[in-house]
Amino acid sequence: MKSNSAFFKECRRMGQGLSLIELLVGFSLFMLLFCGALKIFSESHLPKEALIIDFAFFMPACEEILNDFIDQLLEGKTLPVSGIETDITEWVLENPTFYEKLKGRISNAAPNSGGQVQVPFRFVFSMRDEIPNIKFLKISAEWSNPITHSFSLQTVISPELK
Repeated sequence: MKSNSAFFKECRRMGQGLSLIELLVGFSLFMLLFCGALKIFSESHLPKEALIIDFAFFMPACEEILNDFIDQLLEGKTLPVSGIETDITEWVLENPTFYEKLKGRISNAAPNSGGQVQVPFRFVFSMRDEIPNIKFLKISAEWSNPITHSFSLQTVISPELK
């Protein structure tokens, strides 16, 4: 039996080795396997990364909606919604500013049996004014991907202290 070094010396003498075609085929197979593995382990397939992306989307959306409500209160306007635990998803979808930002989330939604689009998220707003001249505002976002998650943001304002 020949040793490894003797085998390689004999191959070199005989002019054997890998041709350019063999190298290209091997490289192509490697790239196909590598791209397949990359797609499997990309962030859209990992639940924790998808959750981080969802939080990064819904946190600013809640902040922007809450800031819009605060501005309206400070200007002396009445809010388009009121009460405790009011679902404001329809109001958000009808508002052109917020609709543009949520368009990507709505494109995945399918119509339900009534023909209405069932969106995979929900915004809930509540406002309490237990203390005179002080309002407690809270907005929550709930979404499922496929597990239901939620994020809440709350603040306290006094419209008279502009």
